[in-house]
Amino acid sequence: MITRRKIIGLIVVVLIGTITLSYLAFSSILSEKFASLEETDTKENITQFLQTFSDDLTSLKQTAQDYSVWDSSYEFVQNRNEAFITDNLAVDSLAKLHLNIIAFINTSDELVYGLTIGQNKETSNQLPKGLLPQLINGNRLIQQATTSIPTISGVVILPDPLNPPLLLVFSSILPNSGTGSSGGSLVMGYYLDEVALASLSRRTHVSITIQDFAKPDLLPDFQSVHTSLALSEEAPLTIRPLNEKSIAGYTILRDIYNKPTLFVRVELPRTIYQQGLQAQDSFNKIVLLLFLVSLIPVTMAVLILEKGLWLRLNSLNENLFKIGSSSNLSGRLPVTGKDELAQLTKNINKMLSDLELTQLNHLESEKKYRTVVESIKEVVFQTDEKGYWSFLNPAWTELTGFSVAESIGKPYLHYVHPEDLPKSEQLFQALTSREKEAFQKEIRFLTKDNSFHWVNFYAGTALNRNDLLAGVFGTIIDVTEQKLTALLERDRNDVLEMVATNQPLPLIFNQIILMIESQIPFLSCSIILRDESKLGNQTAPSISEKILQTSEELEIELLNEIGTATDITNGSNWIIYRKRKLNPELRPLWSLPIVSAYGHTLGFYVIYQNPQDPQSPHSRSEHNLLELAVKLASIAIEQDLLSKQLTFQARHDSLTGLPNRLLFEEHLRRTIDEAQQTNSLIGLLFIDLDRFKLINDSLGHYIGDLLLQMVAQRLENCLRDHDMVARMGGDEFTLVLTNLQSTQEATQVARRVIEQLEAPFNIQSHTLHITTSIGISFYPTQAETDKDLLRKADSAMYLAKEQGRNNYQIFNSETISDDIERLNLEYHLSKALENKEITLYYQPQIELVTGKLVGMEALARWHSPELGLIPPTKFIPIAEENGLIIQLGKWVLEEACRQNQHWEKSGYGKFKIAVNVSILQLKQLELVETVKQILEKYELEPWRLEIELTESLLMSNFEKVIVQLEKFRNLGVGIAIDDFGTGYSSLSYLHLLPIGVLKI
Repeated sequence: MITRRKIIGLIVVVLIGTITLSYLAFSSILSEKFASLEETDTKENITQFLQTFSDDLTSLKQTAQDYSVWDSSYEFVQNRNEAFITDNLAVDSLAKLHLNIIAFINTSDELVYGLTIGQNKETSNQLPKGLLPQLINGNRLIQQATTSIPTISGVVILPDPLNPPLLLVFSSILPNSGTGSSGGSLVMGYYLDEVALASLSRRTHVSITIQDFAKPDLLPDFQSVHTSLALSEEAPLTIRPLNEKSIAGYTILRDIYNKPTLFVRVELPRTIYQQGLQAQDSFNKIVLLLFLVSLIPVTMAVLILEKGLWLRLNSLNENLFKIGSSSNLSGRLPVTGKDELAQLTKNINKMLSDLELTQLNHLESEKKYRTVVESIKEVVFQTDEKGYWSFLNPAWTELTGFSVAESIGKPYLHYVHPEDLPKSEQLFQALTSREKEAFQKEIRFLTKDNSFHWVNFYAGTALNRNDLLAGVFGTIIDVTEQKLTALLERDRNDVLEMVATNQPLPLIFNQIILMIESQIPFLSCSIILRDESKLGNQTAPSISEKILQTSEELEIELLNEIGTATDITNGSNWIIYRKRKLNPELRPLWSLPIVSAYGHTLGFYVIYQNPQDPQSPHSRSEHNLLELAVKLASIAIEQDLLSKQLTFQARHDSLTGLPNRLLFEEHLRRTIDEAQQTNSLIGLLFIDLDRFKLINDSLGHYIGDLLLQMVAQRLENCLRDHDMVARMGGDEFTLVLTNLQSTQEATQVARRVIEQLEAPFNIQSHTLHITTSIGISFYPTQAETDKDLLRKADSAMYLAKEQGRNNYQIFNSETISDDIERLNLEYHLSKALENKEITLYYQPQIELVTGKLVGMEALARWHSPELGLIPPTKFIPIAEENGLIIQLGKWVLEEACRQNQHWEKSGYGKFKIAVNVSILQLKQLELVETVKQILEKYELEPWRLEIELTESLLMSNFEKVIVQLEKFRNLGVGIAIDDFGTGYSSLSYLHLLPIGVLKI
C-alpha cells in the first residue's frame, strides 16, 4: 500500500532527520566552544608576550631617564668632559644593562659621544652605519616634546641587512631638578637579535619571529595579515591558525614616528584544538550507537500498524470503491472493531445516507429551476468554453425570433451587432483567460428580421469541480426602449447645444437626420426648406446628390397657412414630386411639415424607406422620435431666423434700416484695407442736417423720425453701385464712396445729396424744407486711418456750417483753424453725455506707511467716436466756459458714488472717492443739498466722498467759496486742495480753510 510506504518512510526520515539535526547542532556548539577557548588562550599568551616586552621597554626608559636627568650628563653634553665617560660609562656596567647602543647628542644635533657594545662586550665608538641620522631625528622630536621629562621609543631598522633591528629609547637631558631647557638627548637601546628574542621566548613560553614590515619578500602567513595590521591603530592583533598543530598571533612594533616597522609573530601549540578533536570523535561514536538502538522500537511500531490499521484501511478503501463505481448511494460499509477506524466507518455510512438524500433533493430542485428559467422573460444562457450556445431559455426566441433549437451549438458572437463585435470578443476572451470573473455590457443583438435590440448582457464564468473553466453563463435583458430614450435625450441635447451656439443649419439638420437614421433601420431622411411657394435648400446626408437634384425649385401647394401638407405617397400636392422621386434606390414613405410656433410652414421632413426593409411596423417610440426630429428642426430654423434678425438689428439702425455706426466702421476699415491693395481712392461724406433740432422740438419726435426715414431713402438714391450710406446717430449720416477716379466724383455726389434734400418733404399735413452741411475727406491723400478719415470729414462738415450751411467743404488743414476746432469740440461735447462718451477712471490712493488702499480719485475721460480720445485739459475749460460743467460735474458726482457703493457690495470694503469740483459748481447754492441727496441715494457715509478744489480757483473766490466749504465740512464730506504750491501758496490762508487734505 502506498500509505504504508509513506508512513514507514516518514518514520525513517523523522528518525534520521532528528538524529542528524541533533548531531549537527551539538557538533557545531562543540566546535565553536573549543574554537573560542583556543582564541582566548592565544590572546592571553600574546598579551603576556606584549606585557613582558612592555616591561623590558619600561625598564629601558627608566635606565635612560636615570642617566639623562643628571647634572653630570647635562654638563657633559656641553663641555664633553672625558672624565664623565671614564667614571660613568664603563663597558661592564652598560653590558649588565643589556645595552648595545648609547649616544649623547646636544641641542645642535651633534654627536657628543657614541658607543656600540657587541654580544661579547667588544666596543666601538663608531655607531652602526645609517643610525646617526635617525638619532638626530629622534633628538629633534625630543626637543619638540612638551612633557616634563620627554621620552620617546621605537624600533629602528638599519640599512645593513646584517644588522638586526634596534629598540631605542630617547630621553631629554636635563639637570637633576628635571626642569629647565634641554641639553640634548640620551639614546639607549639594544638589538632585537636572536639572543634578545630567545630571552623573550624563555620568559613568555612562546616562539617569537620578527620580520621587517616593509620587506617585500615576507613569509606567506605574514603577507596574509599585512594589510589588516597596517590599517589598524593602537595595538593591532590578529590570530590565525598555521596548521592543525600550531596557531599564531600577529602584531606590529612601531618606530619613533609611530609608524609600523616590525612584524611580530607569536606561535603556540594548538593544545585546546587537539582536545576538541578528541571530544568530537567521542561524540560521533555516541550518536552512531544512539541511532542503532532507536531502530528497535521503530521496527516494533511498524509491525503493530501493519496488523491493526493498514489491513483494515485497505478493506475500507475497496468497499468504498465498489459503492462509487456503482453510483448506488444506498450501499453501506461493514463495521468491525470499536476503535477510531470503526467510528470512521460509521461516519462514512452516515455521509452516504446524507448524500443519497441530497441527491434526491437536487433532482427535485433542478426540475423546479428548469421550470422557472423557462418561464421568465429575460434570456438565460450558457455557452461552452469556446462561446457556443449550450443552453437558452424560451425568452431567446421572444427577443430575437430565432428558435432555441436552431441556435444551440452556434457561437453567440454570430448574433452580436457587427459594431459591437470587437468589444464583445475582447470581454469574452477576458473571461475564458480568467482575467475577469464576470462582465456587464450594453450591446446590440441581431434579430431574425434584420433589425436589432439593445440588451444588457451579463456574463460570468462557470467552473467545474476541478476549478477549471466549463463555460460562460448569464442573462440577456432587453433595454431597447430605455436605450432609445437615453440616446434620444443625448441627441436632443446635442442638437439644442448646436442651436444655442448658432451652428450652421446644414450641420444641425445633418445631426437631426443622423439621429433618426441611426435609431430606425432602413430609413433615409431629408429636410427641405420652404422658399415661398417652392422647395428650397435640402439636407440629406444619406441620399445621393443625383436624387436631391430632382426636387430643386419644385413647386408645392399647401392646404392652408397652418402648413399641413397632404401625404407624400397619395396627396395631390405631391404628385410631381412623387413621380420624380420614385426610383429603385428609395421608396417614399411619408412627409411631416415643419411648422413654426406661429403656425407657418418652414419646410418638410421627408422620410424614405429602403427597398430591402421588410416593412416591419414601427413602434410608438420610433414615431415619437420622428415627431421630436420635426420639432428640433422647427426650433433650429426659427433660431436661425432669429439669429439673422438679431445680427441685422445689431448692425443696422432700427429707425431707418440703414447700417449703423458699428457696421459703418467695419465697412470703412475693410474698404481701406482693399484700397491699400488696389491703390484706389476713397471718399467719405459726413452729412449733418441743418436745424433738425428745431423741427424735432416744434413738431415732435414722431414727425422727426418720419423725416429721418425719408432722408435715408433719398440718400440711398444718391449712391452709386458700390457705395454705402450709414446713420451715425441723431441727424448725422455718412456716405462711403469707393473706387473714385477723382475727387470730383465725390463732389458730384455731395451736390446730388444737397439737391435731393432741398426738395420739400410732405409729411402728413406738413411741408418741410431742410438743408444739409457736408464735410468731405479722402483716403489716402488726406488720412491714413479710418479714425483720421472720419475726424477730418467731421471737421470739414463743421466748416461747412460756419460757411453758412447748405454746402459742402473738402477738408483742408490750412482752412481748419484752432477756433473752428474749438467750436467742433464744443459741438460734440454737447452730445457727449447724452451718447455716454464720458467715462470715469479711478486712481488709487495708497497709505505709504501700511501700503493699504485708502481711497480713489475719479478722473473724467472723453472718448469721442469722431474725434478720438480728448484730454481733460481740452474739454474741461470748454465745459466751464459754456456752462456744461454743471451738468458734467453732477454726473461725475453721481457716477463716482454709484461705483463706490458697487465696490462695497462686491466685497472690497469701504473707502473714500475724491471728485474734482469747479468754481461754477461751488457757486450753486443747491450744490450741498444735491451732494446730500446723492449720498443718501447710494447709502454712503459722508466721509466716503471728498471734493477737490484747485488752489488758484480757491484763492480767486475765497470769501464766496469758504461759506460753501463750511457747509460741506458740517455735512461730513472731506475737502482737499489740489496742486498746492503752483499758485499763490499762501500759508497764511490755510488755517482759515476747513480742509482735510493738502495735495502738494
